[in-house]
Amino acid sequence: MLPRLDSRFVDYYNENLANRPGTHQVPLKEVRSSPGAFARAWALNGDSAPDPNVREWRVPVAESSKPITVRTYYPDTSKWGLGPYPVHINFHGGGWVFGDLGSDAAICLRLRERVPIVIIDVEYRLCPEARFGLNAQDAWSALKWTRDNAEKLDINPLSISIGGISAGAHLACILQHRARDEGISLRLLVASVPPLADHHTYRVPEYSPWPSFTEFSKVPLLDWERMSYFQKHVFPDEGMAELQKMVPEWWISPLKAPNWTNLCSTFVATAECDMLRDEGEAYAKRLVEGGNKVTMRRYLKVPHSFMHMHSVLPQARQYEDDVISALINAHGIKRE
Repeated sequence: MLPRLDSRFVDYYNENLANRPGTHQVPLKEVRSSPGAFARAWALNGDSAPDPNVREWRVPVAESSKPITVRTYYPDTSKWGLGPYPVHINFHGGGWVFGDLGSDAAICLRLRERVPIVIIDVEYRLCPEARFGLNAQDAWSALKWTRDNAEKLDINPLSISIGGISAGAHLACILQHRARDEGISLRLLVASVPPLADHHTYRVPEYSPWPSFTEFSKVPLLDWERMSYFQKHVFPDEGMAELQKMVPEWWISPLKAPNWTNLCSTFVATAECDMLRDEGEAYAKRLVEGGNKVTMRRYLKVPHSFMHMHSVLPQARQYEDDVISALINAHGIKRE
């Protein structure tokens, strides 16, 4: 893989990630007891200086007496003026097993600094402690809570977009279809390196119909070993029959969604050296075939989580510029 990867990524990986075990290589109990010790190099913990424009809220969710936490990032009023603002709801990645409000914090901070928009980051429940499907319900609860509390949040309920990275993008894709079905208007979906196929049916990478799945099964950050770990904890063989009775099939594989018409505008970001590349691009194609507005970019010579490497990869900076352009266009924000 070395000749196919950007040398700047290779250097970053060797310096920051190569000598640390992946979370899938550590007993889950250890990760849960000390998540910060195993977090990716780009994750931001709660030790940074207090920010008066960042706040946490509790959101009630289905099948739980304990609410989930969402974090709001507000633009600087001295720079952007007063609200109500457009709002973008974000769902972090981590294979539905890992991740928290630190995972995408750096990206959320940069977005609210560059665009007059409120970012809401959602800490949905993780598998296997919570079965798959409850994470999608949490995402839906966060969307409805945002819409229903527009005045308190100082946001425009008619200018909502959603998005996520990896597993979070998968949840956002579910919401794109569900919002259309239940009459909630969305301005934009940002789906970045999304997993969208029924990976639980693959016993080896070659079982996948997507060439990228086999071609990049040994690439750093998301390889077959890590994908297998997620399937074991999210879609275990012994629990699939019961799970398939509890959630729609297309929640597990959004590429199987039954209706592709009248969906919100979408920006799809894929990475050239990513197992999930082809299924993300297939999702974009299905949207186009359904008559929807779609923008897609494949970022070259980078693997799955490239967008977090903002300081070293021009592809990550280009990704951020592209997301900002998509948000500005979708929400009708005036450019500076």
